[in-house]
Amino acid sequence: MNASGPIMGRRLILGTCVASVAAAMSPEFTLESKAACRKPTTMWKESMEGALKCFPVGGEYHTGRNIPPGFQQTTWAGMDRAVNVSESGVEVNPQLATPSFCSSAVYLLLLKSIEMYENACDHVLPQKQWEYLKPYTVENRAYPIQADGVGAWGRANANGPGVAELVRELGIGTNMYIGTADEYRNSCHRNFLFDTIHKFDFMKIFWNDEIGKDESGHMVVVLGKSCERDQDGNTMSILHYWSSNGSHTDINAGYGIKSVSVDKIHRAVVTRIDRPWKLWHTEVMMPDDVCAPLAEIAKDRSMTPEEMKRLVDANSFWLIRGRRSSHDADADRSMR
Repeated sequence: MNASGPIMGRRLILGTCVASVAAAMSPEFTLESKAACRKPTTMWKESMEGALKCFPVGGEYHTGRNIPPGFQQTTWAGMDRAVNVSESGVEVNPQLATPSFCSSAVYLLLLKSIEMYENACDHVLPQKQWEYLKPYTVENRAYPIQADGVGAWGRANANGPGVAELVRELGIGTNMYIGTADEYRNSCHRNFLFDTIHKFDFMKIFWNDEIGKDESGHMVVVLGKSCERDQDGNTMSILHYWSSNGSHTDINAGYGIKSVSVDKIHRAVVTRIDRPWKLWHTEVMMPDDVCAPLAEIAKDRSMTPEEMKRLVDANSFWLIRGRRSSHDADADRSMR
């Protein structure tokens, strides 16, 4: 992670959220299992909403490896304490994760949401998968400290597209790119893209034109939009989001809600988790697995918008899923 700014594919086997392992393996879903497992995207949103309630408000902001005066620990130590993986399962406790910074906040929210989602579905990830998802942020653990682009946490913490590359590799979501104002002939097109963003979408905001080592950005979770009038009576579109919102000059902030005018967002990558159940049927990358493009931009170069879009398979609109196999369609029907 850069001090100046906040912060490849695997074979997927279709799976579904089920009320039990037996139901998942059965060729025919029972009426009971269909009723028990509601629409998966609705369950995911409910899990994210529940996970957000587990976070404290504030808690301080810090990105460094030192412990500032008055703080009890670093963000890195808090992340390590907050994610406990054992044979009996996983426990993500955001109350232990203070201080924080934007990508640590968003990644822990993702993990807490997954924990709550698997509990809602009564179908847990294997222990090894959780060991790979755990952030390795301190020494003397099973794996070395993960630099940008290394493992699941290193992908989420890297400069560039935020959690988009991790979500792409896991196959659990879709990415959309929103460019700078001069990339559109008509500003209405860009405004429309912001209008298509949903509550609980992840968003990497870029404040400047750089993507990589010199970028200034923010990793957030969208909570909604509203319209306000400026001093001249013009309508402004306001984005409301949750993250760790401090800065190097405001270390007493931390977890919370903020708002920004859409016009101030230089560009963005939006990530929507719309296939959360695929986590149970894909391999999480090893904690020492390196995504080379993300590792490179952490060190000595920037990335072009086109490179970033190709890397995370980001479209310039929300892609409507095309042809699917009959197995895929049947599985989706069983989730409704």
